[in-house]
Amino acid sequence: TGAYTHRFVVLSRNLTFDSSWDTILVLDEEPGATVDTTPISTFLQALPQLTTSPLPEPRTEQIHDLATTIQAASLRPPEHYTSAEIIPLGLTGGDEPFPLPGRATRMVAISPFLDRSLIDRLPRSRERTLVSRPETLDRLGSKALEGWTTATLARTAERPPDQHDGSGPADGASPHYDGEDHDAAAPQERDRVRDGLHAKTVVADVTGGSLTLTGSANLTSPAWGGNVELSVLMRGSRRHT
Repeated sequence: TGAYTHRFVVLSRNLTFDSSWDTILVLDEEPGATVDTTPISTFLQALPQLTTSPLPEPRTEQIHDLATTIQAASLRPPEHYTSAEIIPLGLTGGDEPFPLPGRATRMVAISPFLDRSLIDRLPRSRERTLVSRPETLDRLGSKALEGWTTATLARTAERPPDQHDGSGPADGASPHYDGEDHDAAAPQERDRVRDGLHAKTVVADVTGGSLTLTGSANLTSPAWGGNVELSVLMRGSRRHT
């Protein structure tokens, strides 16, 4: 018909050809759907002011036009989910409230980088599993991980050595870190993850259903304390999510 429609794609993956394990969430426009798109519009409108150099005026106008049209649209939650909330991070420059409740019946948290302060903000649960990279868990130490079941991605799930293209650490090698002590925390995203685990997702069973938090933000203080990121919080039934 010549009409335009919106598709909102939320990635933990960078826009690269890296072979890391990531997640992609797709929300499509649907008349009368329930996902509020105002936070997307707000996020897009803010981005031109955050660039390190001014954008050309035509590009700024394109972004403004997209922000305007998406605000008038509504998006459909993924199948089996009843709601989705878009959560832009870093626009205020301060700590962001963590969107999960204080308690859950069980939970799995997946993040390549972690620090203790964010782990402490995750819901309390008798069944708690933390999935991360081996070097991240080693850095945290056993005291920070008390009460958690921990897991790492099997090395056989990563790119075999004969497929390594030389752009990042070879199989079995640790990625480069900047040497700074971020509150005994994980390095920031500039320490590129080219293979292995890179997904950032928390799934928590709570009273009345299940919550899924996914997007670009690691479970670290920088990600939830000033970094420009974007996450989505979805609610669905325990049976299907």
